Amino acid sequence: MKPNSPSRVADASTPANGGTSHDEDRIDDRDGRVDGSGHVRRFTGAGADHAQGDVRQAGGPSGSDDPGSSPQGLPDGDEGRSREQGLAPHQDEAVRRPEDAGQQLNPTDRAARAAVEGLGEGAVPTVREARRLVVRALRQAGIEPAGLEARLLLEGALETRHLDPDRSLDPATAAVLAGFLHRRIVGEPVWRVLGEREFWGLTFRLSPATLEPRPDSETIVEAALDRLGGRRDETLSILDLGTGTGCLLVALLSECRNATGLGIDLSAEACETAAGNAARNGVAGRVSFRQGRWTEGLSGPFDLIVSNPPYIPSSDIATLAVEVREHDPRLALDGGPDGLDPYRCFARSLPALLAPGGFIVLEIGAGQKQDIASIMAGGGLELQASRYDLGGHERALIFAPA
Repeated sequence: MKPNSPSRVADASTPANGGTSHDEDRIDDRDGRVDGSGHVRRFTGAGADHAQGDVRQAGGPSGSDDPGSSPQGLPDGDEGRSREQGLAPHQDEAVRRPEDAGQQLNPTDRAARAAVEGLGEGAVPTVREARRLVVRALRQAGIEPAGLEARLLLEGALETRHLDPDRSLDPATAAVLAGFLHRRIVGEPVWRVLGEREFWGLTFRLSPATLEPRPDSETIVEAALDRLGGRRDETLSILDLGTGTGCLLVALLSECRNATGLGIDLSAEACETAAGNAARNGVAGRVSFRQGRWTEGLSGPFDLIVSNPPYIPSSDIATLAVEVREHDPRLALDGGPDGLDPYRCFARSLPALLAPGGFIVLEIGAGQKQDIASIMAGGGLELQASRYDLGGHERALIFAPA
């Protein structure tokens, strides 16, 4: 696992974590230092834009009924544990619980009024005062950890990770924060509000056509790098199917400095988003993205093929948490009646795309290992190894020609 950057978010002190109840006022730096100095970080949710890279159309036809982006947002029992990617583990799990867990996010009139009255037009609170107002509004809406989320929203509005509690928010910044708070209260996930999320120590922009890169999927990167071993310095060719934000491919290219990559997604918007993420993370010159349906129109060989495909059964989509089912693209979630349709496609098409010595790393959902291993064996691919995420679930399967 890649070491965490020093600017990662530590969990706020909240009653849910067994800490003190003073998180309405406490403002500590992410790595434990007192606020007051630090670098500026541009949040896309606050209006930043990024250059786009190479996006092309693959030879295969596209269609709106075929999942294309990598899925997150898993049913109860399939969540992993956060690798300190901003929110505490229980928050990543919360957005993937069934429907009844999401109902607590329905806003109350009181919470909505608190957001407007304290941060409305012309208001000039200090950071400390604004945080107190945001924490209270979030708690009234049933959102926890309120202290941590309040800090994230403030950082996004101020475009800095280092908050000075005595700094006054000008009216324009207060209005941005009020907008962020309203979106969060009505159920939009905090990372969607901010417009970006970290993965493998890198920052990835989100779009409506992509899912959030979640810590569980780092298991795919870890498994691939461990399997490559000393080969990671070779001139490898990497294919990412259902690339979404491009997080898997960009993370791998950041570690394999001589490798090149190709990302495929059914969504043109996802390809544009992934290309922008490649540019912002310094690998645009070694990667291209194409709109297409899985492997149609592709020719190899590839030394490494990775995918985090849609694996949620169609009938389970309605049971996902409100943040997932109302804010994540269905294309990136729906894996067909049993959640296994993408793997059937892979079993048929991936063997012909592998270079000698090449291998495949696939993300799976809870309880799917044996079914997927059987499907892939039908295509002549042998299960070589599996890897667990931090939640104790088998998350990554490694296949190679039998």
